[in-house]
Formats: sequence, structure tokens, C-alpha cells
Amino acid sequence: MMKKIICLALALLMVLAVFTSCSKDEDTVGNITDEASRSTKSINLWVVTESETMASVSALAIAGLDPLAKEEDLTEEEKAQLAALSDEQKDALSQMLAVSKAINKITKSKLKTQVSIKYLTESEYYTKLEQSFADYDKAVEEAKAAAKAEREALKNGETLAEETEATDETVVNEHGIPELKYPTAAPYQADVFWIGNYEKYRQYADNEWLISLDDKLAESAMQITNYVSQIVTDATRYDGAVYALPNNAAIGEYTYLCVDESEMEALGFNPATATSIYDEYFYNFLSEMRKKFDTTGVYPLYTDNADGKLDLSLVHYWNYDLDSVAGDCLLDPTRFSLYGGVLSNVKEDGSLMTRGDEVSYGNLLSSTVYMEHYLARKAEYESAGYVTNDPNAKAAACVVTGGWDLKAEYEAKGYKVITMVNPRATTDTIYSSMFAIGKSTVDENRAMEVITYLNTNAEVRNLLQHGIENTNYTLSSVVKEVNGVDVEYYYAQETENNLYKMDVRKTGNVFIAYPASAEGIDEIAYSKNQNLDATMYPTLGMYFNLVDYKLDTKSVRIINAVSARVDVYLQKLVSGEVGIMNGGTELKYNEAIVYFARYKARNLSDAQMAALLLEITNNDMTYVEGGETKTFTQEELVSAINCMKTKTIDEKKDAVQSPNALYSNWLSMGGFK
Repeated sequence: MMKKIICLALALLMVLAVFTSCSKDEDTVGNITDEASRSTKSINLWVVTESETMASVSALAIAGLDPLAKEEDLTEEEKAQLAALSDEQKDALSQMLAVSKAINKITKSKLKTQVSIKYLTESEYYTKLEQSFADYDKAVEEAKAAAKAEREALKNGETLAEETEATDETVVNEHGIPELKYPTAAPYQADVFWIGNYEKYRQYADNEWLISLDDKLAESAMQITNYVSQIVTDATRYDGAVYALPNNAAIGEYTYLCVDESEMEALGFNPATATSIYDEYFYNFLSEMRKKFDTTGVYPLYTDNADGKLDLSLVHYWNYDLDSVAGDCLLDPTRFSLYGGVLSNVKEDGSLMTRGDEVSYGNLLSSTVYMEHYLARKAEYESAGYVTNDPNAKAAACVVTGGWDLKAEYEAKGYKVITMVNPRATTDTIYSSMFAIGKSTVDENRAMEVITYLNTNAEVRNLLQHGIENTNYTLSSVVKEVNGVDVEYYYAQETENNLYKMDVRKTGNVFIAYPASAEGIDEIAYSKNQNLDATMYPTLGMYFNLVDYKLDTKSVRIINAVSARVDVYLQKLVSGEVGIMNGGTELKYNEAIVYFARYKARNLSDAQMAALLLEITNNDMTYVEGGETKTFTQEELVSAINCMKTKTIDEKKDAVQSPNALYSNWLSMGGFK
């Protein structure tokens, strides 16, 4: 037994040596089919399934256990394994084997690569994947120890390895036909695997569990760029390298401003100037419409938000999450913070906003744009009868959110449609589904070829997603006119007995998989157009370097706590629950917010701002850390305010840094400024 272990260990070392020396294989998917020098390889593809049943028999499928095999062809162990399965498990196993054989028929023929698919539920996925890396490290250490023992034995004229006879390069399959022989992939091989969030992506890259894809993407660029949106391939650079390829899918949603041009023109306003409901010109138009409402019954604004509220979707809040991931600091830009900035769809030169465009970092209470244009006008619209969410009501302008096709819908209603907010590639969307190559791969180039197939080869893509036609799904089609030509499009309908369950966003390029309905055909076409308009959120993929720099977490927690209370105060101010008096007159809605911004919060020193914050939050001087409620002093609040404004990194090793300074450092290190 020891000799066999040593043999396996030596083989692993040889594989590692070849792997490191041949990492720049010049083969690409397009020119490898007939290369005689290309050896057979076996890799593991780790994917997430929506079926507990599939996951429960995945290992048996990899082992090739076939419920339809003749009893005389089964070992006693295999008979026992089958006997322990339910009928549903047997059916699922049979369906998975059929998918595996169909995929491998392609990959073996085209790539000389055998693919073993590991199906896991998401609840168990990361635990087993991470264990595989630990198992790989253990195997490497055992291989090193075995190699050392073999070297010592050779010095004494001995060997610990068993003599082996040459094996045939081919085997005879069940049909009696010779075919190439493939090695068995080690269980710990994470050749190609799915990642579903940014925190795991960062963790795996930091642990050096991922292979850089930069040179692989360069080799596959011609194919990848024809199938995957450029914004997707550009988004995943982390710490100087790309370690995963996101699955191509629809990015974000539009927020459209739909304008009744006749209503604007009747009041002497030019529809061509409309850009946002919050700008001065359009605010004046809506104010005039509100004055006429009792006569005309035409609402100034319609929103498709169920609660009838309007969004501040172009505001970035510098809110920090210190508790979701231990030892990390995550951005939560949709949750209110005292500190924030106003975004734009486009830059001054007309180009779309992209990753790394600097976002302002100021106190929003003293921001004219935020307080007087956004918050005050939003408050007036919502509180003074401007807004309806009744889809049957007539409105001079509509603010609606959705996909690319929504524009045509509102144009058909007679509205002029303006994009108020472009679809945006955010950290949550881009990093929610990716494929990467693990350090334990037996061949990184073969692994990249499989990733390329999942993004460019419709046959492999649909097999992994839908299974076998007429077993797991049936194909239906519709004919659509495209540029004057009738084109037939197909969609997949699940069969009654289908047990093969996969999420289309977790198995590759969404746009080359059959949609699940006729409506899905149009959705794919709309989504492709939508992605052409997508912007990259400026802080996409941003992380705070907490390895080299120490964050002032106490100041962050204090500002988080105060921000939550200020948010409550502002909402009361907006709703009129809090009255502000000016010369004996109680101000309401937008007037109160404007007065507060101009005369209470503008041009204050840090000490004065701290005093104002405590005044409007009832002197609540508590914050929470590690589940424990702690207190802070007014001086510590002043210090926290000063910390949030600090933009320069303190190079002293033990210095605590502001999040603003770490953001500035990220911009510099990423080459964005």
C-alpha cells in the first residue's frame, strides 16, 4: 500500500511540474482538434444545482454508476448502492449520466478533455469546495514527502515505487470500439468552479486559490468578445489581475422619465430640456402642473413604485458594513449615511460613467444638490399631491423602472422617453455568478477552454442547463421578423418527468441558452441592447485594503449610528412630523429641508456639526460593536467627523485610516486617478 501511495505522490509531483512549465500552452479552442501531440486530460467542473436529489447522487454519476446497466455488469458494491437509492434518485442519476455523456462526447472530440461534473446545492457548495483546496494542499505535502523518501532510497540503490507495465493509450468501449483512455480526475481538483459573490471571489484570490485568467482571456479574446459583453469582461480585475469570468446576463435596469410633450409645450416648457425630475427646469414645470391639477385632474407624476415613493437612485451613500464579513469592511451605498455624493449617468465628455470615476465624499446635510434639489423636491412631490401610483391615472410625466423594452411601451402611449438612470453594473450583479480556475487544476488551459465553451458553445451550454432534449425538455419555436427576414427562434419547455434542475444564471452565458418561454426570446434581445447602455458603478469591485492599513472602525461605527438617527429625523422633517419655525411661521416639506440645509447645517465647523447632530438626535450617544452597546462623547463625535473627511493615507504603520483615505488609495492603486 505504501508503494502505491508513493507512486501516486510521484505522479502528482510530475503533474505539478508539467503544470507549472506548460501554463502558456498556445492551443486555443479553434485549432486543437487534430493535434496529435495533445494528451488526454480529465477535469472537474463544480456547479450549483437547484435539486437536492441531483446533489445526493452526483458522486455516483461521476463514478459512472448506471441504473440502466445489466445486473451482470454490476459489482456487488454497485448493486448495493443502487438498492439504497429511491426511484427518484435513480431517475435523476440516469438523467445526469446522459447529460455527462453528451457533454463529454463534445469535449473529448474537440478538446481531448473529459469533464466530471460535480453537482452541489448552494447550501453545501462552498464548504465542499474549500475542503477540496485543503485536500489538495495535503496531497501536495504528501507528494513532497514521498519524493524525498524516494530520493533517499535511490541513494541506497533501492526504490520505493512499484514497477509498472506500459498501459495502452486506448480502451475498448461498451460498443467494442477503441477510444482514447482518460485518467481519473482527483476528487480535490477544482479545475473549473462557480463563484456567487464578491466576498468569496476576494477571499479565494487572497488565499491564492485562483489562477489568473489574463493570458487565457487574451488567447480566447476573439471568441469571448463575440459572446460576452465587454463591460462584463472588464469588471472583474482584482488586485491587478482577472481571476474569474462572470456569466453574461442582463445588467441592471433603466429608470425612464416619460414626458407628455403636449403638456410641457402648453405651459411654455421645452421637452428637449427634460433630464431628471429633480432639476430646476423640470421642477418648475411639475409645479405648474400641480397648480392646475384641481382643474385638469392630470397628475404631475406617476411612479410604478408600489409604495408611491420616488427613488434617489443617483445618490451614493458612504455607508459601511463592519459586521457581515469578519475583519472586513463592505460598502452599502443604498443605505443612508451622513456622507455621500451625487452620481451622473455620463461624464462631461459625454462618455458613460465607469468603474473608478471618483464619487464625491461630503456631508450631505450641507450639500445644496442633495438637500435642496433631491431631498426637498422629493419631499414636496410625495407630500403635496404631485405623485400617483395608479396606472390608470393620467400624468404629465412618468418615472418607471425596467428593461430596454419598457421604452417602446411608453412611446406607444405617446410619451417622449428619456433615460434618467442607465442600467448599472454593480458589485452585487457582476459578481453574483462567475466561473474561475482553481490552483488545483490539472491543466489551466483545458479549464479555460471549458469556461470558453460555457460562454460560446450553445450545444454544451444547453446540455448543462437543460439536459437532454425530449427527456428533460422539448423544443418549441416562434418565427420573428428581423430586418425584413423571418427568423426561427427556439425555447425549451421542461418535461413532466424532468429531474434535471439548474439555474440559467449559474451555468454560463444566459444569452446562448434556450430561454424557458417564448417571451424569453424577446427578453434576451432586449437584454443585449440593455447591456450596450450599461454603465459601471464607480465603486464596482472596490475593497478597503485592511491588510496593509488599519481602519478607524470606532469612528465608522459612531457615524453609522448617528446616520441612522439622522435618517429618522430627515424622514420626520420630510413628512412634516418635525416642524421648523421661521419668523413665527411653521415651514413644511421642501421649505423646511431647504431652511435646515441653508441656515442650520451650512458652513459649520466639525464641533458645530457635532453639536447639531446631537441636537437633532436627542443626544443619543450610543453605538453597537460586537453586539454590545457602547457610548461615545461629543469630542469623539467631533473626531469621527474629522476622520470621515480625511483623504490622505497616513503612512505610519500603526496609524488608523479614514474610509475616505482608503477609498482614495484604492483609486490610486487601481490606476483610476
